[in-house]
Amino acid sequence: MARQAPEKRSLAKDLVDVIDIDGSKGEGGGQMVRTAVSLSAVTRRAVRITNIRMGRKDPGLKAQHVEAVRAVGRMCGADLEGDEKGSLELVFVPDATRGCRLSIDIGTAGSTTLLLQALLPVATSCGGESYFRLTGGTDVKWSPQADFMTLVIGRHLKRMGLDVQMAVTKRGYYPKGGGVLDAHVVSTGMLEGLDLSERGTLEHVHGMAHSGPGTKDVAEGIKEGFLAAMTGKGGGAKVDVVIEASDSYSPGHGITAAALFSNTMVGVDVLGEGGGSRECGVSVGKDAAERLLSELSIGATLDIHASDMLLPFMAMAKGPSTFLVREVTSHARTNMDTIARFLNVEFVVKEQQGLTSVSVIPSH
Repeated sequence: MARQAPEKRSLAKDLVDVIDIDGSKGEGGGQMVRTAVSLSAVTRRAVRITNIRMGRKDPGLKAQHVEAVRAVGRMCGADLEGDEKGSLELVFVPDATRGCRLSIDIGTAGSTTLLLQALLPVATSCGGESYFRLTGGTDVKWSPQADFMTLVIGRHLKRMGLDVQMAVTKRGYYPKGGGVLDAHVVSTGMLEGLDLSERGTLEHVHGMAHSGPGTKDVAEGIKEGFLAAMTGKGGGAKVDVVIEASDSYSPGHGITAAALFSNTMVGVDVLGEGGGSRECGVSVGKDAAERLLSELSIGATLDIHASDMLLPFMAMAKGPSTFLVREVTSHARTNMDTIARFLNVEFVVKEQQGLTSVSVIPSH
């Protein structure tokens, strides 16, 4: 009689303390996975995520999520189960975090900036230096452009005590990806809170435009459209746009723009479709200017995307943070709920005169 193979034992069955997260709740996307494994590593608390990305038409882990989970796992010596494409359940059991050098190729145009989001809180917690070379999409849909990370997110993190030097070595557009984002992180292991209850004085409006090989005229069109739409609306501050003619495997173009105040910065990014033309570029530049002016008109001290991305760092800080934002999106509320599963933090959200005030109050 043939001997039956032993039943495979789930990693989660041996865990005494595990945080269970239902990935179908709230916004139901990949951010929940990235935040959960990142803070699992920071707190050294095991996590089991079920129903992963059930809020999407193609549920389960995609290539970029798998690479993020495995990369965070390498930074904390984690045991993993379910780290495969299409998996609806993941178990992540961390050990101690440590600074390291990682070179990761997503293998698709999956977002390198979203991958970096998962790595940065871990690099913060372990202190010292970390180096990342991430290959994939640097400027793709549904994720922050690489320049948004350098121009906006990196500057806010610097004020909090985390020095992140980023460089786009090669642009990666859809569908081929192949872009390279390098990051050097220097952490003291401790973050300060951010008081962004006021903007301060508008000092500079700066844009960073880019387009693929042989299409510098598209980037020139972006600059033209942005500056024309901003004419007379910069409140006397300097307004400029720098252009990068990018090396890339696929055509693409876009712009990141930010209003730099004495106490904060408010940014937007707009991605164009394919190679485009100068006229397409003008439209993209105009769109970016209008989005930025919309953010400025309501008095926000953080744009909705930066506020969402900075929440984990504010929750890890030793002091409270406060900011004003146009709205707290479903994405941000889901992020808050996930963060609160790992960290002792209170999020106080109040509506006030067309704006939303958010206070992040850690208790650790």
